[in-house]
Amino acid sequence: MILVIVVHYGQNLKILKRCVYSFLKNEKNIKFLIVNNNNSQLKKSNLIQDPRLSILNSGKNLGYGGGFNLVLDTKLFRDATSVLLVNNDTYISAPILNLLENELKNQEIGIVGPVVEFIKNGVKMYDMGGYINGKIGYTYHKETKKIQGKRAILVDFLGVCLLIKKDLLKKIKGFDKDFFLYYEDVDFCLRGRRIGFKTVVVPTTVIFHELSKAVGKDSKLAVYNQTKSAVLYMKKHLGLRRILFLSYLILQSAKRFVNNPSTGIYAFKAIFEEI
Repeated sequence: MILVIVVHYGQNLKILKRCVYSFLKNEKNIKFLIVNNNNSQLKKSNLIQDPRLSILNSGKNLGYGGGFNLVLDTKLFRDATSVLLVNNDTYISAPILNLLENELKNQEIGIVGPVVEFIKNGVKMYDMGGYINGKIGYTYHKETKKIQGKRAILVDFLGVCLLIKKDLLKKIKGFDKDFFLYYEDVDFCLRGRRIGFKTVVVPTTVIFHELSKAVGKDSKLAVYNQTKSAVLYMKKHLGLRRILFLSYLILQSAKRFVNNPSTGIYAFKAIFEEI
């Protein structure tokens, strides 16, 4: 059984329902767990009546990683063969989990994900995985207009949808809860790499993503948390590249401030608080 997990913050239930329904409709051997990561109570009656669906109410916002880590102490996790962590603003139109899980049979692979289809400026695009710049250390996603290849592609990190080997989760004890929002996926994949697990994308599988539906990417909350997590990532992983990355981050924050001072100021606030 694959355990599918969504960390939910209590926003748009319509979007969450679509995500849940798409997996329960298209996948067979799964259980679906929603971690309701806020102080409200979410009930199945608010969503879909299906015995495969469970809800874990955290009672407060523990951050993305902290919310996910609650799952590690549940019977659902103990009974699962692997764990799929997926954003709530995603959905599938065809089965993907069997193809993804086949890649986990390779002992060297610990994290696997599908190609992510999304709309950018009215154009259909595909996210082929995340990479880290070798000189400066900034992160980026390879975006293309066509899916490239059919064989699994080695990447530095994945976001949006990650099928994770259970053994890997046990060894690194879940996500680093210090990454409250953003960069938790980068940190997780890098920690997996350090103990010998690779991360790959499977081009024959696709998930659809409505960008930044969970937290608006240009909101004050998003800008602050994204920048704060970028600084944490820098301090934890970049070593001698810290100075170059910090210069890059300050430059990007300055550009953001020029374009939108009311939110851009929160980028500088995060930098000065975390350095």
